[in-house]
Amino acid sequence: MSQKKLFVVDYHDLFLPWVGRINALENSKQYASRSLFFLSSDGTLKVLAIELTRPPKTAGGEKISQVFTPSADSSKPDYLFQLAKAHATSNEMTVHQSINHL
Repeated sequence: MSQKKLFVVDYHDLFLPWVGRINALENSKQYASRSLFFLSSDGTLKVLAIELTRPPKTAGGEKISQVFTPSADSSKPDYLFQLAKAHATSNEMTVHQSINHL
């Protein structure tokens, strides 16, 4: 922390109000995301964790969140983590397209 090498990309609060409406559509699924990155010595950002959140299924219910981390065994594919990265990237690209191109 003192070396300022941790970074957070937080689209949780921005996307959560829309996620329920998107998920109500047929064949659609979206999550609000938060991602935690570490700046490595070679200057690249490494993903430490991704949190995906859905709104409650019923009014007054609790949000459904799950945290995904990269597998310690890099020889095996980690499909759930790859899917979490895809959802986080989708949020990033949505913000990029909305802010920079509209």
